[in-house]
Amino acid sequence: MKSIIEHSIKSIIKNYSDFFFNKKNVVGVGLGHKVIKDVNTGIPSLHVFVENKKPLNNLYKHEIIPNNFLNITTDVIETGKFSTENFSPSQSNLSSLNNLVPIKPEPFLLQERFRPLQAGYSISPSKSDSAGTLGAIVFDNFNNTPYILSNNHVLCNYNKIKKGTSILQPAKYDAKPIKANKVAKLSKWIVLEYSTKSKISNYMLPINWVDCAIAEITLPPLLIEKSIRYIGNIKGTFNTVSLDEQVQKLGRTTGYTTGTVTSIDATLTLGEKKKFRLGNQILTTKISEPGDSGSLVLNFSNKAIGLLCGSNEKNTIITPIERILKLLNVHFEV
Repeated sequence: MKSIIEHSIKSIIKNYSDFFFNKKNVVGVGLGHKVIKDVNTGIPSLHVFVENKKPLNNLYKHEIIPNNFLNITTDVIETGKFSTENFSPSQSNLSSLNNLVPIKPEPFLLQERFRPLQAGYSISPSKSDSAGTLGAIVFDNFNNTPYILSNNHVLCNYNKIKKGTSILQPAKYDAKPIKANKVAKLSKWIVLEYSTKSKISNYMLPINWVDCAIAEITLPPLLIEKSIRYIGNIKGTFNTVSLDEQVQKLGRTTGYTTGTVTSIDATLTLGEKKKFRLGNQILTTKISEPGDSGSLVLNFSNKAIGLLCGSNEKNTIITPIERILKLLNVHFEV
């Protein structure tokens, strides 16, 4: 019975998400468990994410989210806005960072120069005064060329950075961009479709399925480490992520953190100046802050489940890894 309900919810997300995005304040939909008074009931429901909850008497009839949709229970969840997690100078004073306590107390070491090159550390293009995270070392499916894997918005600044641009470790924001910090050259990315129109409706936004890019490593093999610090070796991929599953990641800003999957198959609206939608995403409890974008997220068997790409006040967004690897034509060396 539970699997039938979950299948119905996935069908609603696929075919009727615009019904919800057409409503004021809605920023996403997903499959999750119904939560009542902070208690997870374990009952599948259609999660409807809103920027903020409003009293029903402040809403027009067409703006109200029904308690049931096509015989499926809805769960309206206040999340704030979703955004990508690249770190920029405007985010240098983050009060919310104090709310997320890393288990390993060394996140600032991840913002320093480190060799051999390893996942979890600070990176950026040489042309961008920002910082993100090196998610993993991956290899070309045909010739085994090693690459850095991270987000499009980390390595390409939303498609703006040219192919061949140097990638720095640490990021330009974290250290003076000296020659010794050049570790790779931007090679390939999946274009992010977005809108810069300030008044565009959410349901009209272009939909994307991934936020990813790779850069060919220019260091000798002896200066490349395939494992992730604190976590260890990547032991393949896991593409059947379940609700309530425990996950882990290592990121430039918050270091090593763990969380729980709260929603799957989610379609979300991200951004303000550059607005776009991401489909088929995974949501977890909050395990990140700006600068953690690009982090590889794994289960506790060290199997990769996705690439961290954004968050809101309560959740972190993860793009499933299988689609990313297939589109970029790369693999993990297990």
